[in-house]
Amino acid sequence: MMLGTAAAMLNRRRANEGDVPAGATWHLNFIDKVYYAGGSFHTAAQVLGGSFVLGAIGPTGMDTTADNQPTNRPEAIGDLLADLVDGFAAGFTFVVEIEGTIDGTFLEFIDNADPNLANNGAEAWAQSHVSIDDWNSLFILGPTTPLTDQIHRIAYTFYRGIGGGLFESAVSINGGAASTDTTNYGGTWFTPITVGVLTAWDIGAYNYGWVCRSITGYPAKPSTDLPALSALT
Repeated sequence: MMLGTAAAMLNRRRANEGDVPAGATWHLNFIDKVYYAGGSFHTAAQVLGGSFVLGAIGPTGMDTTADNQPTNRPEAIGDLLADLVDGFAAGFTFVVEIEGTIDGTFLEFIDNADPNLANNGAEAWAQSHVSIDDWNSLFILGPTTPLTDQIHRIAYTFYRGIGGGLFESAVSINGGAASTDTTNYGGTWFTPITVGVLTAWDIGAYNYGWVCRSITGYPAKPSTDLPALSALT
């Protein structure tokens, strides 16, 4: 009982100290090594599995460059996986902050434990454009991706219900206006089994030229809120 009480007090204190952004459902900060999901703090290995390489986390963030050996391709596990699956079904927003040039996939949802056998999926990514899509009909070819080697912040929303049986998805980068798309279905159109975190396996945009500083999930926010979330401050 004493251990549980102490852990609860530590969680409250960390949240009060600002380790977790206000309103966040889950939060991975690779610089400060704060890993929060399911209402609790964890180690990195408690929320990331699959081909996750702990040694890829360094002072500037986590490197998931595709041609690194050993290849670091984390998948959500435990409380983080539960938060992501729940968020996908309900609609959610996330913000990823990286340093470098942008080329890669930030979240990848698939309906199979084996990416090679996936029949349905949805992904948030950036190559020539900052984009979000699924394997049904959602497709946002968003703003042209900046080529500058710097800190970038991108905010994405999947499937926010806007009434009338419609759902809005959106993307904004570095404080820019959001690009949007509307579908007549939400995130219940399939149930994710596996979620790649900063991982595309061989089915999405490969990761090159950046490290992830942090990635944070929120309840679904309107597209008009995304520029403030993605602003560089």
